[in-house]
Amino acid sequence: MRNRLLGRLIIIVIWIAISAILYQYSKTNQGIREQEARQEQSKEEVEQPPAREEQQEKDAKEQKQVPQGQIRVLIKTSEFANIYHKEIVISSKAGLYIEQNKEMKTYAPNEQIVLREGELQGKTIRISTYQGGKIKLHNVVRAEAVGYNGSMECYGTTKGLVLVNELPVEEYLYGVVPSEMPSSYPIEALKAQAISARTYTYFHMKDFAYPEWAAHVDDSTSYQVYKNIEEKENVNQAVDDTKNLVILNQGKLIESFYYSTSSGRSSGYEVWKSEEEKVWLQSKALVEVPPENGKLDDFSYDEKTDFDTVKIKEKAYRAYMMQGNINDVEYQESWYRWSYNKSFDDVQSLLARIEALKEKYPEEIQIISKYRKKEKLTQESEILSCRIMKRAASGMAQQLCIQTENFEINVKTQQCIREVMAVSGETIIRKDGSCFALGELLPSAYFCFDTIYDNRCLRSMTIYGGGFGHGAGMSQNGARCLADMGRTAEEILKYYYTDIELQEMMFS
Repeated sequence: MRNRLLGRLIIIVIWIAISAILYQYSKTNQGIREQEARQEQSKEEVEQPPAREEQQEKDAKEQKQVPQGQIRVLIKTSEFANIYHKEIVISSKAGLYIEQNKEMKTYAPNEQIVLREGELQGKTIRISTYQGGKIKLHNVVRAEAVGYNGSMECYGTTKGLVLVNELPVEEYLYGVVPSEMPSSYPIEALKAQAISARTYTYFHMKDFAYPEWAAHVDDSTSYQVYKNIEEKENVNQAVDDTKNLVILNQGKLIESFYYSTSSGRSSGYEVWKSEEEKVWLQSKALVEVPPENGKLDDFSYDEKTDFDTVKIKEKAYRAYMMQGNINDVEYQESWYRWSYNKSFDDVQSLLARIEALKEKYPEEIQIISKYRKKEKLTQESEILSCRIMKRAASGMAQQLCIQTENFEINVKTQQCIREVMAVSGETIIRKDGSCFALGELLPSAYFCFDTIYDNRCLRSMTIYGGGFGHGAGMSQNGARCLADMGRTAEEILKYYYTDIELQEMMFS
């Protein structure tokens, strides 16, 4: 009996020992597997950085600290066509130095360096000059040969090279003012332009328009045209004479819009958003001396206005567009009035353009049909009517309705209307009889028209328009006219912007 108990005890001890060995082996093996898994994960992280790291890198760029008084401008390709460059050829008379990964390379005066997208993908380089020289971009075509102040940063992306110019705001204005206003204009007009452009600049420096490259603006008409024309001595003087001066309304920077030429009336913020108003941006008659009673013609109506009222207002606006007003500041300007003969022979091309613009302006263009799908729009063969459905007080067209046999097309906003109605390359006749080749936009949305029908179908129209540009803020040709009348820059600005004051930009 004792022997049996002893045997069982030995068996139990052996079983416990074997179990302990198996458990220890299992623990060791699990640790090895976990270590291998961690090593594999680390390897994957090195080969493929997680999305959060990419986001952190993007956030870091968004939070880039730009010194006060410095602006970062994204430089587009030739003709301001694109933000991505395939290749950039640079040089400087003063010589260049290029920094990459904390390594510096120097280049001799006038030595050309070629930057290629494939070689710089995923990299960033900084380009600077010696002794305050200017950077020349040999394969970026502008109206004139130009040189860039400040420094450049070049980012290699999967789509191409992105180039950003960083420089002091005042030097940036040396490149903006002559590109936006002819340098031959009177000095007071140039000063007004400098102050307006400076205000617009600081207003848009509150944020980055291109956060992934920490660029406040680009160099095209999307913001202000920069370095299309080389610096001019008198323009630089106008910038220097108004150094740091900006336009404020109730202590805040305004978004100081400006444009080429008025039709004799200016518009308010309804140029962009009909439901918003800005105290400093008012619709007004741009006459030499405002009427004593302060009352102006109001041409506004919309689709809810009764027919008789619309008819009366359209008749009044037509008379104004056809005759003008000799007291308007810009009455003698060539762009004060213009005409355009528009044919509707190629209906499919018009409808195809509208269909393409619908993708660009999904909220501004509505294509409606009770019986047909929108994809059938370009199969329509005739335009039955085209009429203005809404005008602002200034006379600016805000909504246009085009009807075919099966579709109704509503086009909203002055910008979109101008794109729909224009055919690039066709001829505009200006007030002085000179011809102008139409671009992608009608000169303005301040127009009325005569129509010719054949068999109930619209065949052509003659558009009678006025002004060049959106019509809100300061008219640049109007500024020239006022300067010729003896007005100062401050008086010019207060003529166009309401309830404003000029003050030097303060840096905290």
